[in-house]
Amino acid sequence: MLFPGEQVHMYLGKCMLTCTETSSFSKSPVAVACVMTTYRLAFKTISPSPSPPPLLPVQLQTSQPSIPSSLLKIQLPLGYISSVLTESIDSDSTHNTSSNQPKPKPKPKRLFTSSVLVECKDGRNFRITPPTQSETTRAHAALSTYAFPGKSNLEFLFAFECRKVGFTPPPAPPTSADTSYLLPYDALAEFQRQGIFSTRKHKVSHMTKTSQSPYRFSEVNGDYSMCSSYPRKLVVPRQITDQEVSQCASFRSGGRLPTLTWGSSGNAGSIWRSSQPKVGLQGNQNSSDEKFLLSISDSVTYNSPLSGGQQILDSNLLLAMSGSVDFANSILQNSTKLRIMDLRPKTSAVANRATGHGYELSACYPTSHLSFHNISNIHAIRESLNKVNSCCTSSSQSDVNFSSNIEDSKWLLHTKLVLQASWQAAFVCSVKELPVLVHCSHGWDRTSQVCALAQIFLDPFFRTCKGFRILVEKDWLAFGHPFQLRCGHGESKVDRNNDQLSPIFIQFIDCVWQLLDQFPDRFEFNARYLLMIADHVLSCRFGTFLFNTEQERIASQVHSRTESMWAFLEKNRPILINPRFRSKLFAEANNSKEGLFLPMLPGVLRNVRLWADFHSRFSPKMAVPSMPEWLNQFNYGGGGGGGAGGAKTQNEEVFRCSGDANEAWMNSMISMVENLQSDLEECKQKIDRKMAIINRNTVLAFKEDEVEDEVEDEDEDDNEAKEDETSGT
Repeated sequence: MLFPGEQVHMYLGKCMLTCTETSSFSKSPVAVACVMTTYRLAFKTISPSPSPPPLLPVQLQTSQPSIPSSLLKIQLPLGYISSVLTESIDSDSTHNTSSNQPKPKPKPKRLFTSSVLVECKDGRNFRITPPTQSETTRAHAALSTYAFPGKSNLEFLFAFECRKVGFTPPPAPPTSADTSYLLPYDALAEFQRQGIFSTRKHKVSHMTKTSQSPYRFSEVNGDYSMCSSYPRKLVVPRQITDQEVSQCASFRSGGRLPTLTWGSSGNAGSIWRSSQPKVGLQGNQNSSDEKFLLSISDSVTYNSPLSGGQQILDSNLLLAMSGSVDFANSILQNSTKLRIMDLRPKTSAVANRATGHGYELSACYPTSHLSFHNISNIHAIRESLNKVNSCCTSSSQSDVNFSSNIEDSKWLLHTKLVLQASWQAAFVCSVKELPVLVHCSHGWDRTSQVCALAQIFLDPFFRTCKGFRILVEKDWLAFGHPFQLRCGHGESKVDRNNDQLSPIFIQFIDCVWQLLDQFPDRFEFNARYLLMIADHVLSCRFGTFLFNTEQERIASQVHSRTESMWAFLEKNRPILINPRFRSKLFAEANNSKEGLFLPMLPGVLRNVRLWADFHSRFSPKMAVPSMPEWLNQFNYGGGGGGGAGGAKTQNEEVFRCSGDANEAWMNSMISMVENLQSDLEECKQKIDRKMAIINRNTVLAFKEDEVEDEVEDEDEDDNEAKEDETSGT
C-alpha cells in the first residue's frame, strides 16, 4: 500500500537480489520483484529459494531458525541510500585448450550481465541484478535521480513531493484534543512555561523583596544577520544591551554567543549554550563577552533565595551520587558562581587556539570555573557507529565475541561520557542552583546533546511526548544542529562532504533510551517512540529534520509544505505510550523541584548497554528476546512472537522492541485489574439490587406490622368502649 502522495516510478518484474555484508557478497541471490517509488525501494520474492538472504529486516525475524523465501519483503527508504554504483559481470571466458581432451560443451548464455550496487547509510548493502543491461541502466538512473536530487534541490525529496498539487491535502488535526503538535515551536510560550520571566523573590536581612527577572528577550538576530544558525529570539541577561550582544557574538565561533536554553523560575540555576571563544594564541579578549558572562554570574545573587545557592553538601553523599572524586572536589572546594563546561578534551581545546579559537582564560573570567569533559568529536563518533553497524549486520560475526567487539567500538564509552556531562550539568543547576555555560567547538553537536539531556534530568515536562518534541525543536532544530551536513539528505557520496557526516542526533536518542531503559516509570513515551524518531532521521519522509538551520526551513516553508514527524507520532500515539509511566507523579511534580530526576550516576553508567532495538533491527541473527505466545494478546504495539514486527498502524510496519514483553506484562496486569474492577462493580451492583429487595421487603413487612397493630389497637378500643357502656348501664 502506498503512502499519500507516493507514486511508482520503476518496476522490475524479475531480478536477482543479493543482500551483502560490508566485506563480501552473499552467494545466495534471491529472485525478487523490485519496485521504486518516490519514497522507497521495495523488494518481494517471487519464487522459492533454497535459503533466505543473510540480512533480513527485524520485522521478518521469528523464533523459527529459517524463513520461507515467499515471506521476504524489504522496504528501503531512498533517504537511507548512500551511493548507487553499477558493476559489470564478466562472462566466463575460460576454456580447455588441450587437444587430448574432448571439447567442452557450449555454455548457456548468461542472463545477467550487470548489476546495481546500493550502499546504505546504516551499513546494509544490496546488489540488484536485472535481466538486461538496459534495465540495469534504467534502474541506476532512476535511483540516482530520486535518491540524490542534490543539496540545492531538496524540494524534490518525498517530504515535499507528497504535498504537491494533486497529491494529498494538508494533514487534519490529530485525534488528540491537543493540536499543538501541528504548530511550529514557539520560543516565547516555552520560556514562559519555564517561568524565567516571572518576578523573583529573595531574602535580604530577614526581609522578602521582589525584583524583576534578570533575563530578557533580544531580537537583535531577527533577520538572522548576526548568526544564521541561531533562532530569531534569544534570551540574554537584562543588563546586556543589543549592541553588546552583537559585540559578544563577534567573539564567538560562528557568531554563536551565550544564550539561555533553560532556567529555573525560583533560583539562578540555568543552562546557557554557545560556541568556543576566539581567543587564539595571543590570548585575545572581548570586553562585551566578559561582561556577558559576568552578568550571568551576577544573576546568582540577583535572584537566588539561598545566597548564591552555595548549599552545604555531604562529601560522602556527593561522591556516592557522582562517582567522581574530581567532580566532588570541584563542587565542595570551588566557590565561583558560573560553571563553564567545555565538552572537548583539553588537548583539542588547546589545539584550537592555533586556528584562532580556544577556551575561556581564567584571568579574563574570574567569577567562572572551567572544566573539560573529554567527549570525542564527530569523526570518532562516526567511526564508532560504523564499527557497531559492522558487528550488527555481519552474519559471520562471532556471537561469543559480540559484546567485546561492541565494547571495542567505544560507542558505549562515548554514550557514557555524554550522560556523565549531562548529569553533572543538571546537578550544578538543581542542587547548587548555579548557572552553567555549555559549549564545544561550534556549539551545535556535543553542546546540543548535553544541554538537551540535562533538561531531561531537570524538567519532568521534557520526559513527556509533547515536552520531548519541544526539546528537540528547541535545542536541535532552532539552535541549528546541521542535520543536512551530518546526515547528507539527498546528496550522493560524490557530492556531499563525507568527512562531516556523523550520527550525533542518533547518539542523543541512544542516551535517552539508556535512561528510559533503566527508569521506565519516568517517561511518558516508550522505546518504540524513540525508535520511530531514529528511523526517520534519514528517511526523508518528513520535513522535520531537513536543512541545517531554522532560517533555511522557514525560507523553504517546511512547516506548510511537508508533513511533520510529530503529527505522525501523535496519530500513532496508542502504541507509543509507556504503560509504566507514573502520570500522577508527573502531575504533582510538574514545574516544581519534585520533578528533578537525578539518579545515582555510577548505577546509570554501569548499566549502559547496546540499544539492540535500533542497532540490530536489520541483524541477520536474532537480537531481540522472544515473547511468550500468551502475551501477544497484550502486546498492543505489535511485533510479538519472538521478534516479528508484523503489527501495522497508520500503514506502518512496527519494529519489534525488547521492551515489548515488559509492556505486555504490564498491560496484562492492567487488564487483570480492570477485569477485577469490573467484576467487583458487577458484584456491587448485585449486592445493591439484593439489598434494595431486602429493604423493600423489610419496609413492606414493617408496614404490615403497623397495620396489624393499628387493627388490634382499634379492637381493644372498641372492647373497652363496650365494657364502659355495659358498666355504665
